Amino acid sequence: DKLFGADGVFADDLRSRTELLPSQEVWKARGGALPRPWPQPVVQEIAPGDVITGSDWQIATCSVPHAQPELTCMALALHHDGRKFVYSGDAGLCEGLETLTTGADVLLHWCYRLDGETAHPDMIDLTPTPAEIGAMAQRAGVGRLLLTHFRVHMDSHHGAALNALRSQFAGPCGIVEDLDSYTI
Repeated sequence: DKLFGADGVFADDLRSRTELLPSQEVWKARGGALPRPWPQPVVQEIAPGDVITGSDWQIATCSVPHAQPELTCMALALHHDGRKFVYSGDAGLCEGLETLTTGADVLLHWCYRLDGETAHPDMIDLTPTPAEIGAMAQRAGVGRLLLTHFRVHMDSHHGAALNALRSQFAGPCGIVEDLDSYTI
């Protein structure tokens, strides 16, 4: 409801798509019939520890430390065609994430802080450094490790971040940029 409801975030856009004559004409030209229906998305709520299975894929989840108790924060592991991709979300390191990550072909992990960079004491456990992420990925047997979520001041320190990462992780690794594409 907060997204697609009558007072949701997308309500103005959806009203324009369903009620304005030009949008209705586009809808009809694409084979639709009036009245154009308001979207009714099928939502499946997930919780940490859930496993969702499709015909040829599976998503496993775990809780990760970030913004609790206000948010339920999760990492996701996508299994498909014998491959495993794990996305940490905005996550501190924890046993559940390391278990979920075990044997992943690719781990995409957020990195909000450089090695040696100070942080507020409440943020230290929530913002692992490249070396800390690399050590966890090495223990978990990750095939390829990619970091994301660099802050602007970190952009001029990619070399240092990669050196710290490589000091702990033996596999291929890198820092992702917008529009990068990877094959798993």
